[in-house]
Amino acid sequence: MTPIHEFAVNYGRAFESGDVEQIMELITDDFVALTPDKPALVGRAAVRKEIVSDLAQMNVLRLQFIHQDVVVADQWAFAWGLSDGEVSIGQETASIEGKYLWVLKLHEDGRWKLARDSAHGE
Repeated sequence: MTPIHEFAVNYGRAFESGDVEQIMELITDDFVALTPDKPALVGRAAVRKEIVSDLAQMNVLRLQFIHQDVVVADQWAFAWGLSDGEVSIGQETASIEGKYLWVLKLHEDGRWKLARDSAHGE
């Protein structure tokens, strides 16, 4: 498994755990998220607020990212793919599917972290 594929597994597991700190460990300080129908989330404080809000409303039961293409260039990596998962909201369970485009940066400690995320539902 490549480091970028390993990152994807860890990122999905972090959401499944519901542990905000575990999720925050996987993003850069200057992280930017672009999602439909919402303002851009710029920086850790904005991302943390959104993640806390989302996880208060639902439990992520399963979340996986299936890369369709990965390009690594020095300290940067670019990946796009399909996401697939399942969440519970109250007593209801729902499938979630989407598309993503990631820009990852190699951190000083040798770990890849997500720097930019553009995600869209199917």
